[in-house]
Amino acid sequence: MDSEMSAPNLTSIPFLPTLRESARKQPVSHQSPGWKILTFLCCLATAAAAEQSGDFIYTDNGATVTITGYAVSAPNDVVVPATIVTSLDPLVEKPVTAIGASAFEGRTELTSMTISSGVTSIGNRAFFNCGGLTSASIPSGIMSIGRNAFSYCVALEGISLPTGLTSIGIEVFLHCDLLASVTIPAGVTSIGTGAFSYCSKLKSLVIPSGVISIGSGAFSNCSGLTSVTLPSTITTMGSFAFQYCSGLTSVTIPTVTSLQNKVFANCRGLETVDIPASVTTVHVAAFAECSSLTSFTVAAANPNYSTLNGLLTNKTQTSLITCPAGLGGNFTIPAGFTTIGNQAFRYCSELASVTIPSSVTNIESQAFSTCEKLVLAVFEGNAPTMVPNAFELAAPGFTINFLNSSTGFTTPTWYDYPAIGTGEGANPVIAWLLSHNLPANADLQSDDNGDGINLLLAYALDLDPNVSNPLPQPVLSTNQMSLSFYSGTPGITYIVKASDDMLDWSAEGVVLSEPDANQIRTATVPISGNQRFLRLEVNN
Repeated sequence: MDSEMSAPNLTSIPFLPTLRESARKQPVSHQSPGWKILTFLCCLATAAAAEQSGDFIYTDNGATVTITGYAVSAPNDVVVPATIVTSLDPLVEKPVTAIGASAFEGRTELTSMTISSGVTSIGNRAFFNCGGLTSASIPSGIMSIGRNAFSYCVALEGISLPTGLTSIGIEVFLHCDLLASVTIPAGVTSIGTGAFSYCSKLKSLVIPSGVISIGSGAFSNCSGLTSVTLPSTITTMGSFAFQYCSGLTSVTIPTVTSLQNKVFANCRGLETVDIPASVTTVHVAAFAECSSLTSFTVAAANPNYSTLNGLLTNKTQTSLITCPAGLGGNFTIPAGFTTIGNQAFRYCSELASVTIPSSVTNIESQAFSTCEKLVLAVFEGNAPTMVPNAFELAAPGFTINFLNSSTGFTTPTWYDYPAIGTGEGANPVIAWLLSHNLPANADLQSDDNGDGINLLLAYALDLDPNVSNPLPQPVLSTNQMSLSFYSGTPGITYIVKASDDMLDWSAEGVVLSEPDANQIRTATVPISGNQRFLRLEVNN
């Protein structure tokens, strides 16, 4: 017997001295302590076993009852009763005060749930993944709703939270994909981490006065949210709280002291941001990738921040903290800044070129990192102190231009970035594009004005790309055809070819003159047969 039923590992049983003491007091002889302990544990398990009343599984708490499950396939509509007659007290109806953890988890056949008055708490994951649940009636008196209680109820369309609720817990309504409306009652003071995350159909939201904190990611990925009212009582908004709320066009920031990491990141419809006087810390990525945001405004009484030309700056406007992500194209930083801060332009995905004034003496880490369209940085003064990763992952061909008179720069690279002094072969195409108010990374094959001349040809022929231009026209004489064109653009190769059928082209027989004083060259070719064609090719 001892070999078949050895005593359990006593170190793994909690409160072991108490169990041993109980065993010694038992009036049973000739049994090992191991047998007595096993008997005790078995009795304990039986006492904790759930009971069933009708189709509901419950736990009798003595004076109250907790619903812990449903015995059979649930009907479409379930009503949690106010009372249950238990097997321990068959003559007494005991009030149902709680719905236990995972009580209805995964019951996809459930379409509606009515909870009777008297229930005060809903446990963790109580209705988790009830994919068919479209409505839930939660009575007044519910004081707590557990973590993930309604997560992945993907058909739930609306819900009114009851008076008496003081907090909305972690991920309570995570991925309720069809949830279009929610009423948050007065009395709620906190909204937990991820509480409404991925509720993509939620359109408007009024958070009542009295809410003090909004947890991390509480409303992240609510892409349909177009309106949110944030009361002045809020003092804390966690990281990512409204990230990917792409439908928001404006937001009034409450009297928080900190705008944390990515709190409004990827709100691609957000156009304006007013930062109140209470904010003393703004994370550099608080508004990351808000691609419609073109300017910040800051309350005059704010002790730490200011704005200049829409840029977020320190109070004295010497440090450029953040450039709104919606600014792009060719951007000139205003004079007066001495520092371009950490990641200041990191999320400016449309930035094509930047001109940095001579006042800048310091460029911090990743200041222009991942500006994938940035092809040119022009420095107007001496080389500043710079962290090597300042321009990492810029556009292919990214180049630094500086004045020959400047000090501290090196060629052909500076901090491993291609660097060219003005007058020493600086990229003439970029200079030409910028001089005509075109992006430095414009597609040279594009023809935006529709005149039949793409940007590369306009550059080569020294034409204004912003107006319609005539193409060079051939001139016929008795026995030859000629074509005159501008040929003085640096870095361009000009080739003229002839053809009799517009299929086979050759430069053979074409005579090309030397440039005249105005850089005009003329190509001539003899006329033979009934037709003759000339073609001008330019290569950069």
